[in-house]
Amino acid sequence: MGENFDWIKNLDKLISNINNSQHRITGFTPKETQTAFKNDNKGGLEKTYEKEMKIKKPNISKEVFDVLGIL
Repeated sequence: MGENFDWIKNLDKLISNINNSQHRITGFTPKETQTAFKNDNKGGLEKTYEKEMKIKKPNISKEVFDVLGIL
């Protein structure tokens, strides 16, 4: 992406790509995780948490899961 890249024109596409890309550790997209949160799907959120904790235990943001009442 050079100097001529039009960020404003492509922002929606970039955001969509990020939100629909599967996370390499959890296997879920940000959109799927957000939907689980909105629907209070603790089972889906627990799966995400467990997968990430197995790989990145010291780096995970525990505050997110505390708020959801999973920890």
